[in-house]
Amino acid sequence: MDTLLQLRENIDFIDNNLLVLLKERFETIEKIKKIKNANKIPILDHKREEKIYTNIYNNFNEYYIYFKPIYEMILRESKSYQKSKIKLISL
Repeated sequence: MDTLLQLRENIDFIDNNLLVLLKERFETIEKIKKIKNANKIPILDHKREEKIYTNIYNNFNEYYIYFKPIYEMILRESKSYQKSKIKLISL
């Protein structure tokens, strides 16, 4: 049987992995932003976002109502990050 301390340590490990993956995601966004900027492609891509939500629904249906708001925030911040970087480049 797991102890509370062990479970919390596991959560800390998972959280750290999530942060590492989010950092990697934002580094990839940086590359995407450069391609979009060079090709004058809009930041917002409704089809891409819908595909992400469909993937969550299809693969994690039990958790969809919890995961979707998290991804809404991730996508919102991703777009904000792209916008801020584009403005910095164009200065």
